[in-house]
Amino acid sequence: MLKVVVKGVYGCVILPILCQTIPNPIKFSNTETSILFEWNLNDNYYTEWIINRPNGDKLKLIFKCTSSSTLQCIYNNTDSTVNQLFGTSVNACINGSGNVNCDSQLNPIHYPTPIIKSIIPDISINGMQVIVSGSFLKFVTLPNYYEINGSNNKIMFSGDTTLQEFNPTNVTLNFPNGCGGNKSIKLPNGNKIPFNYQKTIISSSKVAENTIEINGNNICQDESTPIQFNGKPIVSTNLINSEKVIFNISQEYSSSGIPIIIGNSDPYSIVFPPIVTSYDPFCGLDGKLVIHGKRLKSENPKSQIIVTVENTNCVNVIGNTTFLTCELSSGYDKDLIVKIDNIPSDPIMFYYGQPIIYNTTMDKTKVIIKGFCFYLTNVTAIKVGGNNLDIKSTPISNSMISFDLDASFYGKTDIIITNNKYSVSTSVTPSLYAKVIVNPNVDEKMVQLEIYYFDPTQNTLTCDGKQKLTGNGIGDYTFEINPICGTINVTVSDGTNKFTLPVTSSPGKINSCNLLENGTTLCTGSFLASTFTPTNNGIVHFSGKSVPTTFLNSTSFMFDTSDDMTTGDINLDSCTLSTTITYNLNPVILSYEASEFSKSGGIASFTGKYFVLNSPHLKITNCGNQSIPCSVISHTTIDCPISINGPYDKKCTVINDNNTAISIGNQSDGSFIVSFSAPLPLASTSVGLNGGSLIIYGENFYKTNDPFLVSIGNITCDNPILIDDSNIQCTLTPINSIDYPTIFDDLLPINITIAGKSGISPIFSYSRNLITSTVKDNFNSMFIITAIVILIGLIIAYLQFIYYYKKNRNDFISNYKLIKKQCKKTQYTRPQLQIPETRSQSFANY
Repeated sequence: MLKVVVKGVYGCVILPILCQTIPNPIKFSNTETSILFEWNLNDNYYTEWIINRPNGDKLKLIFKCTSSSTLQCIYNNTDSTVNQLFGTSVNACINGSGNVNCDSQLNPIHYPTPIIKSIIPDISINGMQVIVSGSFLKFVTLPNYYEINGSNNKIMFSGDTTLQEFNPTNVTLNFPNGCGGNKSIKLPNGNKIPFNYQKTIISSSKVAENTIEINGNNICQDESTPIQFNGKPIVSTNLINSEKVIFNISQEYSSSGIPIIIGNSDPYSIVFPPIVTSYDPFCGLDGKLVIHGKRLKSENPKSQIIVTVENTNCVNVIGNTTFLTCELSSGYDKDLIVKIDNIPSDPIMFYYGQPIIYNTTMDKTKVIIKGFCFYLTNVTAIKVGGNNLDIKSTPISNSMISFDLDASFYGKTDIIITNNKYSVSTSVTPSLYAKVIVNPNVDEKMVQLEIYYFDPTQNTLTCDGKQKLTGNGIGDYTFEINPICGTINVTVSDGTNKFTLPVTSSPGKINSCNLLENGTTLCTGSFLASTFTPTNNGIVHFSGKSVPTTFLNSTSFMFDTSDDMTTGDINLDSCTLSTTITYNLNPVILSYEASEFSKSGGIASFTGKYFVLNSPHLKITNCGNQSIPCSVISHTTIDCPISINGPYDKKCTVINDNNTAISIGNQSDGSFIVSFSAPLPLASTSVGLNGGSLIIYGENFYKTNDPFLVSIGNITCDNPILIDDSNIQCTLTPINSIDYPTIFDDLLPINITIAGKSGISPIFSYSRNLITSTVKDNFNSMFIITAIVILIGLIIAYLQFIYYYKKNRNDFISNYKLIKKQCKKTQYTRPQLQIPETRSQSFANY
């Protein structure tokens, strides 16, 4: 049999058939000695509570019920067991539909409300113990605390609430530290017990630039009671103790009073005065005064701002919250005060015409003093270490003074700047400093240094731990160093202080560079690399490229010269960076292409290397009209347009852009041949075996004064005439077909020779029907065959007419119109002949 167990709310573990609904009374209440529930007549109700005591005893609380319009059930405690009315748990006997069940635990919302006889005093903000007497102060043993509404803090019971001896009518409660009034204890049944923490008393405040300090008594805060400033909570604070709290505040405007509330204190008004932090130095006697600070304006647009220097008012005040300007007349050095709505700032001393220094630094040997009113207040003297500085040679502006500090100073050095009214002082402490006088050459083992700011009487100077070679007192010293190439760091020491500086070898020197026959560039010079650490790892910077050296020593280096390099600056980066010179890399022409020119000219293309883009390297002479300049297509190609008439080849000359000869390969005079294209037959008409006149179509047919030749096969075509640039007419003599059995199957070559240039194309064939021709790709002449087709069509139409007329005279009239209509239509189509492979170049469509 399956046993189903349902665990109900608050520990009700019953069979489903016995499960009772949790009672829902109309109301309930309790006194010190009684508990009263009022129910609707049909509701489930409590008949009895069974308190399970810590020692295992069970104490029954029996309700007596009476009914009228509602059911009222009351428990009265008539003996002295009131201090025993608590336990580990409480079972509630519930009457539901006449069945009573006591397995359910009592819902905490029906626990009796504690009745407190004693007074809960105001709780210390640091927490305290309070003894409370009354009834039902604890009804079940756990939990051993009460919660505080709106807080995570808990009020703990003192003592062990799980013991039989625990007395719920007299308990000690440990209140945690807290803050504020209107607090309450949260009870299990939803009711509340009110209490308060001690009231916060604010006695004084101190407003700084960005902080507020509050002093008083019982100063506190917690998560439910933050400090309220101008109605808004302040979370980030520094609570020093119960008498002081400091918090950051960003207050842009001055104010005569903004309220602050701490804990349950009365509102306290915080005054925010204007703050004057500085002013631009007033270098003249009369003029504009600029004041810097914070809260230099009120949110009230009608507020009054007054600026005074002692008894002198600064008039025409304008500005914003961070600066003010006004017009000030001459006066005496007195307190500067800003008042806004009669709230004064703290005074600061105002000086008329005093030089002001705000920063003094040293950069290597130069002292830089920054401030105000140096020039306009007529600085009359500058003393450095007790010695007068030459003012005439010292750069002085209104905001800066700079000068080189003499090398003899060391330690703290006082500087006093004086005008005719004031003196202002500052100081610098120069540190040991050194600089290279002359850069050593590559591989040199000595360095000459100028050393500053040390005590020469100590004679303790060293460089990388080595004693000086030469030098004495304040001045130049020579030290031994390791062989140098490039940059090394050396450390100078006076025994107490150290200074590290870079020493760089002098740049290597390139004297010249030359291109060798194998395409390698050789450069010579001095101090190009170290002899102590030989290496080929130099980098040449030339023509926009960085290429490695193939050979390198102190006096020379080599590198591969690529075809796209051009004239330009060159230097070497080995262990040191060399000086830069210009390497003239002359363009080289290796070959050219100037053939197949057309009738009007063409392009001569020159191939070589070292051509500079966008530079007119070449010019063509003795060669027709070269109105269009040559173009550098790439570092290796130059194209020169040439306008020249054919057909005879022409010897031309190419020269540099500076009119000097240039070689083309082994041709030292720069000459080259421009050659024109040979005649090219493309198509021809055809004739029969009896010969006759024919027309040859083609290209490059030049008009010359010299005769030209035309032959077809081995037969000369007589009387050649140049019709135009693309047509030649000549007469072919008759032949005997017996001598040429395959004459109609072969394509014969047409050979045209003009100005010594010959062009041959196998494009001619004889016609069997006397009307033939040969065809080349784009030649299309159809007039002969078209005429023949039209004639044949007319003959056929006429024969049709005669036939029908004789056969059926009666139908002649009706058929005549039809025949006439047919005769008007084109009666042929263009033949699409199948051309044998051997005759593919013939005019087969003629």
